[in-house]
Amino acid sequence: MPFAGILQYAPDPTKAENLNDPLPKAQPGALQFHNGSWYRYVQFNNGVGNVATTSGHPAFWMDRANGEVTSDKTSCQHGATAASGACGVFLGVVTDGYYTWVQLTGIHPTVVLTGAGAAGQHLTIPASDVNAFTIGAWTTVASQVCGVQLATVDATHGVCDLWMLYT
Repeated sequence: MPFAGILQYAPDPTKAENLNDPLPKAQPGALQFHNGSWYRYVQFNNGVGNVATTSGHPAFWMDRANGEVTSDKTSCQHGATAASGACGVFLGVVTDGYYTWVQLTGIHPTVVLTGAGAAGQHLTIPASDVNAFTIGAWTTVASQVCGVQLATVDATHGVCDLWMLYT
């Protein structure tokens, strides 16, 4: 018996041809487990700030009930200054109004960070309008922890293990 809201068969959510769909190929909000990671199918809205996406940018809930996300923190349904509301990580560039997969759990090679950080630092949801995740030590974090940095890629990207399945 299939699980409600979890796709039993779906295309590879990490392939470029499945990341910018003009028409939905699944129900927005549907979950898929693929190669050790969880993904959610969503509709993208670039928000009032017209903020574009790229791989590794945080996705924020704009309308959770309808599976709609944004890359514009000011349009997040939790509020622009709330240290919550991230629901995944974008896997590439998405056209406004199109459908895509966002990654919820597992290793992502180029998460956009507010600084280089270091292995072992925790990823948190930004409490300001930045299109990146905040990094910091566990003891100093006062917001929603959603992953851990495994390595530094460059001054603004890190290899991170994501934990956002229940956000």
